[in-house]
This record gives sequence, structure tokens and C-alpha cells, in this order.
Amino acid sequence: MKKVVFLVVLLCLQSCFYVHRAPEIPTYKIVENQKNQDALNTYIFEYNGSFAQKTRLIEDFFVLTETQNPYYFTTTSLVEGKELRVDISPVYDYDKHFNLLEGILDAKENRDSKTHEQKRRKAIQDAKDDERKERQNKHQYLYIRVMGENGEDLLKGKSLEKRMVLLRLHEFRKIFSY
Repeated sequence: MKKVVFLVVLLCLQSCFYVHRAPEIPTYKIVENQKNQDALNTYIFEYNGSFAQKTRLIEDFFVLTETQNPYYFTTTSLVEGKELRVDISPVYDYDKHFNLLEGILDAKENRDSKTHEQKRRKAIQDAKDDERKERQNKHQYLYIRVMGENGEDLLKGKSLEKRMVLLRLHEFRKIFSY
């Protein structure tokens, strides 16, 4: 009997656990592609807000014309006098968790006698709660790759150009993140 009580208490305390946790990037991270030597390194940072609403920031910071695509473009604003190709990709990841008690609690709630109006209100509230939970579990990242005039990766190795590009990308991250 003690084992059963202990198991029930343990189940209640540890009923929700993460299956997948999105990585948290406090400032920025440069990810080196180890699978393919020719692949580009990526400058990654986490941001809040809608990417669609922030495309104007990309256009202003990198001094893009109306005909340039804000996802893939050439610019001279990173290194003065050098035309560099920039590839920007928004990426989304979610924290996923598994709740062992969710099915048990839902079954109990469904057994209760409720009017049609009460069930409708509960369904609306549950939908709002699900949307709020999804926003809390959503992590948004911006991936940036920078190529030189000859297609070389400017985020690889140690060079003056890399330092200049990183300084400008740090400025961009500060503007874009807030």
C-alpha cells in the first residue's frame, strides 16, 4: 500500500516532463557546419516579435533598395567598400512536453454535467490557453550567413573582415532583438 501511495505522489510531482527543449541563446552563437566543409558558418540569435513586422529593420540597417529581397541580398553596409552577400533565415523551435495527468483530468472534466453554453465557454477558454502556451513555448531565431565577393565564408577563421562583420552583426542583433 505504501508503494502505491508513493507511486501516486511521485506521479503527481513528476507528471509533466520535457520531450524536447528549444536551445536558449542568451546573446548570439556562431555555429560551424561540421558536416560539410564547404557549408557556411551561421550567426544565430534569439529575438521576440513578428519577423514580418521587422523586415523594415533589415531593409534600413543593410540599406536595401525596394527591389532587393530581405532574405538574400548583397550589401556594402557590413564592410565599407566590399559587396557581401547576406542570407537571413527566420527559424522557429518549440519546447515540447508530455503531461501524464492530462488525460486523467480531461476525462474527469468531461464526466461533469455542464450545459451547452458552459461547454462552449470552456472550449473558447481552452483555445486561448493553448494559444498562450504555444507563444510561451515558441523560440524564434534569426540565422545569418555572410559570403564574400568570391563566395568565401566571412564567419570562418580569424581575419579583420570577420571582426568588422561581427561588430556590425552585433549592432544589428541589438536593434532587431528589441
